[in-house]
Amino acid sequence: VREYFGNGDECQMAYHFPLMPRVYMSIAMEDRHPIVEIMAQTPAIPDDCQWAIFLRNHDELTLEMVTDRERDYMYKIFANDPRMRVNVGIRRRLAPLMDNSRTQIELVTFMLMTLPGAPILYYGDEIGMGDNIYLGDRNGVRTPMQWSPDRNAGFSRADPQRLFLPPVMDAIYGYQTVNVEAQMRSSSSLLNWTRRLISMRRSHRAFSRGSLSFLSPGNRKVLAFVREYEGEIVLCVSNLSRLSQAVELDLSRFEGRVPVEVMGKQAFPPIGKLPYLLTLTGHGYFAFDLATNVSPPSWHDERMPYSALPVLVLSRAWSEAKPQAVHEIDNLIVNVSHDRLRDEILLPYLRSRVWFAARTLPVIDLWFDPVPQWTTSEGNWLLAIMRAQVGTREGNVRTERDLPPDQRYFFPLALDWETREHDPLEKLGHWSFAKVRQKGRIGVLYGAFGNPGFARALARGIGEGREVVLGRGRLRFTKTSRFDEFASGVDAEVSIPALEQSNTGVFFGSELFLKGYRRLLAGVNPETEMGRFLTEVSPFAHAAPMLGAVEYLAGDDSEPVTLAVLQKFVRNQGDAWTYTLAYLDRTLSDPVAEGAPQGFYVPQMRLLGQRVADLHRALATTTGDAAFDPEPVTEAALEAWRTDVLESLRRSIDVLNQAKDRLPMPVRNLVEALPGDAIAARIRALPLDPENLMATRYHGNMHLGQVLVAENDFALIDFEGHPSRAQDDWRRKHSPLHDVAGMLTSFSYAAYAARLQRALHKPEGDASDTVRIAQWHQAASAAFLDGYREASRGLASVPSDTATMLAMLTLCIVERALQELNHEMEHRPEWMQVSLDRLLSVASA
Repeated sequence: VREYFGNGDECQMAYHFPLMPRVYMSIAMEDRHPIVEIMAQTPAIPDDCQWAIFLRNHDELTLEMVTDRERDYMYKIFANDPRMRVNVGIRRRLAPLMDNSRTQIELVTFMLMTLPGAPILYYGDEIGMGDNIYLGDRNGVRTPMQWSPDRNAGFSRADPQRLFLPPVMDAIYGYQTVNVEAQMRSSSSLLNWTRRLISMRRSHRAFSRGSLSFLSPGNRKVLAFVREYEGEIVLCVSNLSRLSQAVELDLSRFEGRVPVEVMGKQAFPPIGKLPYLLTLTGHGYFAFDLATNVSPPSWHDERMPYSALPVLVLSRAWSEAKPQAVHEIDNLIVNVSHDRLRDEILLPYLRSRVWFAARTLPVIDLWFDPVPQWTTSEGNWLLAIMRAQVGTREGNVRTERDLPPDQRYFFPLALDWETREHDPLEKLGHWSFAKVRQKGRIGVLYGAFGNPGFARALARGIGEGREVVLGRGRLRFTKTSRFDEFASGVDAEVSIPALEQSNTGVFFGSELFLKGYRRLLAGVNPETEMGRFLTEVSPFAHAAPMLGAVEYLAGDDSEPVTLAVLQKFVRNQGDAWTYTLAYLDRTLSDPVAEGAPQGFYVPQMRLLGQRVADLHRALATTTGDAAFDPEPVTEAALEAWRTDVLESLRRSIDVLNQAKDRLPMPVRNLVEALPGDAIAARIRALPLDPENLMATRYHGNMHLGQVLVAENDFALIDFEGHPSRAQDDWRRKHSPLHDVAGMLTSFSYAAYAARLQRALHKPEGDASDTVRIAQWHQAASAAFLDGYREASRGLASVPSDTATMLAMLTLCIVERALQELNHEMEHRPEWMQVSLDRLLSVASA
């Protein structure tokens, strides 16, 4: 080790066995979590010691330090032949484990050389030697070193039959093809590449002695970390996916440094305040020296990350306003009329925001309520609430249960003024709403959530649990009993994801999560109410604990509206929707696999069913809270529900018939084949029995996107209900089977999304993937339903009689399908196939 690696690796060493299988798992799963998780569990060691890390050694690829489920997965992916297994491990060499893929071999070797520890290379892996699984014990990976294409691979001049073990002689890995002599003569060989990689490692002490800091980009297929030692900073980025990936890295603390690729010595554009964009080929990798003494590339041109913004001239009154003052926006802007402000400034901006629900609908008018100014130690914030009067799109029928056309949005704003040393546009980027001028000053009017200080002010207000008077209104902060347990997280580094959702999420390190609501709905916020109940009254372990909320009351008699909620951050590997699609794409792309892509995914869905049932059990607890205590289900209530669904079916079919000529041809064919009378007859025939059945609260918008994959378990999130329905609608007690129907519908959407994705890689008419996806869909749905039924046994809100349960579940599925139809017709008509297929299956059942 000293002679080969040198440069600080010479010290006491102990083997780091758990890391080895996690590297292979990350490659197979195309997810960084296995590596990040095991490194978080790695204990610190003394300064004069070092971990010895390896991809293979003289023993098998040991699986002693993994769970039973992980071991089964490793066997399935890397050792499907029992002869490849020995003891509690896999007796295969690196190249066969990586299916002889040069890109994968390079990637895992790159990670071996850049992760903490002294790397150990097993002989022959530097040239891609194979193994012989037909030899006994561990001898399959102990064949003679392949030095040359000569007799016995140049290992010995003895007669071949006298060798203790024969050299590898197959067509792919045989010594005539894979040997040191041949690779020494090729500059692009694996051997010479490995030598260059070792030289790279020896030239940077950060690899042998440096600290390790993982980055957390949104793309989970990319592993990124920083190694630092005595002023030297090296950034390592690896693409764990077989497909090209893009990644945005938060490198703002290294602003101004120039990344220099360490193997090619090429300078990349300098790091700025915005996320740093990189693209990587399949199983690609980079190591960058973040240098301060290197010039950017000569072709690099600094460009501003924003387009031209409109300029608003402000009245003098704004800058002179007292703290906690109230402003009339139209009176403060002196150079534009109300109509111009609406049509040329507000609407173009809002139509690009995901959280603006009316972005595809006609907007009749926009205006601001009187805007209170909230002054804190972090800054001055304008707590603007904007109203939008919205029309309807042709063919979209508004029902009495839909939201009113007057929509309210939380649109907090702030001002940042330009100085000689400070250009606010460089920092605020896409959060900038308009430029502002006030006499001789120029500044930016921007969304307050773009400033970490605004989120921190909200979180600190929750911790103080007080009310702030703002003109005639009040800002009310409340906290739960668990806030103090996590109060230190308020001071963690604040990060705001660039990707917007229907709400605005803010992360306080890996400690807290603040959700800022954009669309404000009348009534009690179900997520706040549910969060308090599941945190303090009937604890549910598989949801994020709620820590507090922020509400605004416009006047003494006004109804409070929830502006934000603070939760404990749940460490996770992403949502189950993304996880599912990645799993399907990965397994369907395997040319060797046969049958339905199930693996360990199907047992996971059984566990997910159990977690949903656990939620319903927590919500079925009698606590004395009238908003949550279960209520008996009456026959009249069930019949009213049946009538509502029948009426919704009638309206939907009318709308479909009116709009079918504008729909894509596959959808139009399904609409024409939709047997409305048969579906209605099936609904009327459903045996709904209310005997001993209780109605309870439920999630309200359950689907795979509302589930976080957390370690080997799940966490349920977003209890606010569907944004297209009134909040009070989701607070009504009903059958929790609505959540089950939502998840089953989500499996249908995942199957459809997978079919669309696979169609891009298959010749027209190839239906092999369609069959496998259908098999997966059936298996995953059945596993989820089995897990739910097992865990919900004895629950008063779930029918014990199988016929009644299936009847109520069918009604829930029909209701969910009808809800989705109108939404898909408005936003993505081709996806209407999912709901139409589910309705057709109900008719044919």
